[in-house]
Amino acid sequence: MGGITLYLGGDNIVSIIQPIIREEDIRPLASLVNARIGVGIAHNGKVAMKLATEALDTLRSRNNHRVLVLRED
Repeated sequence: MGGITLYLGGDNIVSIIQPIIREEDIRPLASLVNARIGVGIAHNGKVAMKLATEALDTLRSRNNHRVLVLRED
């Protein structure tokens, strides 16, 4: 499948993954480690990282520990 996951400290994780991975597949991980996981799905890594960061920022602002996936239009 492939992808990259970065631990950003505390309870913050950013994942850049291929578009074939579904949010439902990642959700158990967020529960297991009690973390925020922002996921970006896009045509290239730079855009995917931007989306993943935006997802993580949204989770932080809502004080949510879960997964949020943002996809490129």
